[in-house]
Amino acid sequence: MQKIIIRTALITVSAILFAYALVCGGILLFSSKLSAEFFSNIGNEQMALQFYERGYAREQSEENLLLVLHSSIIAKDNGTLIEYFALLDAQREGALDAHEEFLASKYCVALCERGGKDSALLSAKKYVGSYSEGCAPRALVAYALGSGDNEFLGKVLSLLKEIREEKSSNLSEKSLILLNNDIQTLQAYLAQF
Repeated sequence: MQKIIIRTALITVSAILFAYALVCGGILLFSSKLSAEFFSNIGNEQMALQFYERGYAREQSEENLLLVLHSSIIAKDNGTLIEYFALLDAQREGALDAHEEFLASKYCVALCERGGKDSALLSAKKYVGSYSEGCAPRALVAYALGSGDNEFLGKVLSLLKEIREEKSSNLSEKSLILLNNDIQTLQAYLAQF
């Protein structure tokens, strides 16, 4: 009698575990977003990024594209960020909102970290809408100061001066003050060397 009870309990537990594995497998297989959120919540950002990419490959929606971009920033995967930002840029044709300007700033820094500093300068100039705290040129200022590359810092300073010349009439007073402060800061820093 005791063997029947143990066998029945083992069969029941096995059936429950098998059903649980089927449900989890189905979620992982068919719901990329839920799977990505699960892996993100447990701290595995690379796996979350893979599931977000899979979701974008399946649906190719703007929401999924933005999820891939955000996940690549969190996972510090510059290659994926560069690849998918190009897709966003193609959809937007250069007109980015404030949130996308933040993504552009991360894109420019990713280009720098992958050795594309000249491309980053061109992109930063292209993506500056309003010169604000999170814009691409300011991200390059921070990157250049942090890297200690004075040659690149000089190029960033030239970029800021170009932006001031070309866009000063379109910038708000606050943006213009911020831009001028950054130019003065870089000039003072470079004067030390």
